[in-house]
Amino acid sequence: MKLAIMGASARAAAFSAIAAGHEVVAADLFADSDLAERCEAYQITSWPDDFVAWIEGKRAAGWLYTGGLENHEHVVSELAERCRLFGTTAPALGRLRDPFALVDVARSFGVAMPLISREPPTSETAERWLGKPLNSAGGMGIDFWRENFWGENGSTTEADYFQQYIEGAQPIAAT
Repeated sequence: MKLAIMGASARAAAFSAIAAGHEVVAADLFADSDLAERCEAYQITSWPDDFVAWIEGKRAAGWLYTGGLENHEHVVSELAERCRLFGTTAPALGRLRDPFALVDVARSFGVAMPLISREPPTSETAERWLGKPLNSAGGMGIDFWRENFWGENGSTTEADYFQQYIEGAQPIAAT
């Protein structure tokens, strides 16, 4: 089966699909040479709208997306109208990417979750909070909240919500 894979970087998903025996055609921001050696690879120059025109004529049985494209529901929707989507549909993306809904669902199953808020923390509660954008990938746009988070001359860091920072396990040093 011919599978179209697209996103900011299609390489890992393309290699997995090839290993599973699929014929792959891929499009991303890089079209890395190692990807091009294993499948048809195209570089997208106008992110993300070029994907819609790109899928035309690829004769793929279906497509899937990788990181970054989930921030563009309109593109996912347009692509799904042109070719069968193997993945989360555009209408579901909005619900799945809502951190407040995620926290509610997780807590309903007894899963501990960090506190989140639409409002920045006050100086009394600002011990370790993160400012986070709703549309991001790979940790881009996430920063620790601080008193001058928006800078002296207006917004320098966009944050759609704030999340309590919780220290994780420390990495084990290589010996």
